[in-house]
Amino acid sequence: MTPSEELLDLLDRAVKSGESVAVSFQRIAKALETIAARRPASGPAPSAANGAARPGGSSSGQAMASSADLDSERGDPAIKFNPRRWEGPSYVGFTYSQTCAEFLDLVAESLEWSADNPKAGKEKYAAYDRKDAARARGWAHRFRNGFQPRPPPPPAPEESAEEFDPPC
Repeated sequence: MTPSEELLDLLDRAVKSGESVAVSFQRIAKALETIAARRPASGPAPSAANGAARPGGSSSGQAMASSADLDSERGDPAIKFNPRRWEGPSYVGFTYSQTCAEFLDLVAESLEWSADNPKAGKEKYAAYDRKDAARARGWAHRFRNGFQPRPPPPPAPEESAEEFDPPC
């Protein structure tokens, strides 16, 4: 029985027995501890299914851009759209390095979807969408590992100079 099936079985038994919610949650917590104790500490072995065979493979199974790519001339593209599920501020016009990891995760998902489902006549752009999705994942990885966003370029003389505050 898989861990998910074990939990569903446990919930089903709790509902049928009529026990209180608190008792049910205590039983679920104990079951989760048992399941976690059975899992190997290092996680699954690398395989093509989880991205190990792809260049720059990440744990999500999707490609992640290398540091060399992120530091290249095209490694920090401008944001052209806000993903539909993004509920924060708009980053249109900012570069990847001026946003945050959560935003870039959604950008990567959107670009990967676009690459997998190109519009008629736009198939040639799928490779570019995949590269930008990998760059978004690479920048998100950098942010999660302590990278600090770059401040925007200095304002024009007539604009007020405000101190840069990272967006996330």
